[in-house]
Amino acid sequence: MHLSFKFKIPVELSEITTSTFRSIKDTFPKDDYSKTSAINYVRNKVFSLEDSVKKAEGRIQQLSNQNKEIKESMLEQKSLLQTIAGEFSGIQEGLSSHGYRLNDLDELTKPTKNFFITSNQTCGGVLVGQMGSILFSRRSSVNPRLPSNCMWTVRAKNREFIKVSKLVTLSLSSNNKVYAIEIIKMNTSRNDASSQLPHIKTTKLLDNTHHLFAGPVIFIMAAISSQSYIELHLQFEGMGKIIEKNTFFAHATLVADPMGNFSSSEMTTWSPPSLEEVDGKTNYTLDYSTIVVSNFTTKVHLQAAIGNGGCSKGESFIVISDLKENKTSVNDCCKVNCTGRNSLINYDNPYIILIHKKFQRPLTFNLTWMADPVYLPLSNASSCGGIVGGTDGNIRYKPSLPYGNNERCIWVIVPQPIPRSSIEIKVLSTGITDTDDHLYVMELTDVNGQELEGGPKITSLAQRYFSYVAQSREVYIVFYTDSAVLGNGFSVEWTSSGDLVRDGSDIETQFEYFKNENGSALSVSKKAMFTNYLYHVFIFTPKLSPTYNSGLQLELNQTFPAFDEKDCVQAQFSAYIPEHGVLAKTPISCNHSSQAFLQNADGMAVIVMMKSQTSHPNLAMDFNWKQEPVAVNKTEVVVQDDRCGGVIIGDMGVLKYKTDRHILVNERCLWLLNAPTSTNITFKLENNGFDTGLYSGLYTFILVTTIDPSTGKLRNDTKKIK
Repeated sequence: MHLSFKFKIPVELSEITTSTFRSIKDTFPKDDYSKTSAINYVRNKVFSLEDSVKKAEGRIQQLSNQNKEIKESMLEQKSLLQTIAGEFSGIQEGLSSHGYRLNDLDELTKPTKNFFITSNQTCGGVLVGQMGSILFSRRSSVNPRLPSNCMWTVRAKNREFIKVSKLVTLSLSSNNKVYAIEIIKMNTSRNDASSQLPHIKTTKLLDNTHHLFAGPVIFIMAAISSQSYIELHLQFEGMGKIIEKNTFFAHATLVADPMGNFSSSEMTTWSPPSLEEVDGKTNYTLDYSTIVVSNFTTKVHLQAAIGNGGCSKGESFIVISDLKENKTSVNDCCKVNCTGRNSLINYDNPYIILIHKKFQRPLTFNLTWMADPVYLPLSNASSCGGIVGGTDGNIRYKPSLPYGNNERCIWVIVPQPIPRSSIEIKVLSTGITDTDDHLYVMELTDVNGQELEGGPKITSLAQRYFSYVAQSREVYIVFYTDSAVLGNGFSVEWTSSGDLVRDGSDIETQFEYFKNENGSALSVSKKAMFTNYLYHVFIFTPKLSPTYNSGLQLELNQTFPAFDEKDCVQAQFSAYIPEHGVLAKTPISCNHSSQAFLQNADGMAVIVMMKSQTSHPNLAMDFNWKQEPVAVNKTEVVVQDDRCGGVIIGDMGVLKYKTDRHILVNERCLWLLNAPTSTNITFKLENNGFDTGLYSGLYTFILVTTIDPSTGKLRNDTKKIK
């Protein structure tokens, strides 16, 4: 039987895979058609093609592997080329850096440039140079009013960093603390300055340590003590690249008086001749100028008034105050009001002002400041009264000497530079024995400067080693003696403690002290410029004559502004005069529209005026005081007639009763002693024959009482002598 087949391969030979040939091969019969030659021929061809495809697949895989190896090699070569390019870039930057340094060295070595500069023993100033030193020393006896801080402005040739080293000296005081004030962020772009406040960092400089700060300007502040020896040695050096080639630096250091002002017209470096170098640069922005206002030792208010037109976009007028390690006050007076009651308060620290202005448009300003007066610690043990300042001290008045008759002394303790919430008083010694002589503390206000309700708070200091803590901004130590028994003086120690009083800083306090025997004074109370209230205290302790008889009269006459018919003074006045030596609040009586009187002031008076900011700007007061001496013919009386009672008139004398006989049972005797020329009578029991032993004074004693001359009635002040 003969069979024949016709077939056609459905795909191109180049596209046939092994699986395709396998599927074709499997369609042929394996046994039934083995004798057919045509089938065998085709089958052999198929098997041959299958082997060729397998070899082609192996070759393709080999070529694929080679391609992967070539790709990896090319990536390695690319990475190597990038590394080489980076190294060449670093070499190029290094060459450029060396070129800048050569240019910088050329700039620094020019004859007109400062390379090394020193402070030359000045307390503060400006130092502009590549490197330099700050040398400063002072003894406490040179100037007791030297400020508690010295501030130096250091500009190290626009360098990126400034290195500062504090060197140890043999005489360095432990109270001497040195700080660096660093401007961490300050945008000095030529097109637009930063709208954000710069970050100010205050760092305490350590001995024998190198400190690195961000340039181009830093401020060095030395907090010094006026009671110790100071010796300071610092070195600084500009480091790194010059961060700006075309900057402009203007600086002013103001050694401030307690009151003063400074305006932009006084910035000589802002004058047109000084700015010729930047002409034609329409987009030029001046590098920030700096102003340091220093030499304050007390609380101070600073007002920064920006001129007409204010600040343009990109300008700033930044005031840095209240410098602390952990907190610093930063205000931009271009954005906030820094005038009047919004003035910036500082406590014995300098102000740092950073001005960022554009060349094309002038920025005008005016600075006004007012500091509290400086009250020094007492150094004279015979000074009767005064205003005492500082953080602690002693009040010593004739501690080992007898004090005199009719002494009137008032010391006002005012902690400075910062008010504190309490003042501690300790009595170290006292020689006061007479109960009619007084030493006490008087408090008129609380810690916020508000007047105490119910009059002054009085605390006696008659006991040795007595300690008292007053909760007040200031305290009054009052010493009052009569005209009789004398004793030795006293010594007290005081310390300001507690929290710093920053609330109530809207009260400005002034003190005036008058000690003339008979006299007059004109005082002008100005309007409180930066606070809500002016607290003005007038103290009168005129020197009393030996014949003083409590006849002191004080007249208050308001001369400006014009008064009305209902009130003789337009401000709120409180008056304090002694009652038996202790100051007490008393009303001011007006006998006509322009004058008020305080009579029988007994040798001293304290008058307090509280004036609000809304009242008249100025208030003028005219004070007149006088005492009426009485011609006295002192008489001495000796009574020894053993009469039980009677009237005795005289300035001094001796009363004797049965000094050589026994006193009878149930004796009741009354003597009236009248001293016409005196206001006080001292009674001393020199000897007696009263009971002794366990029942001493129990059954026999003397009672002494006084009469109020204004009413003729007995006072409730009976004392028992036994």
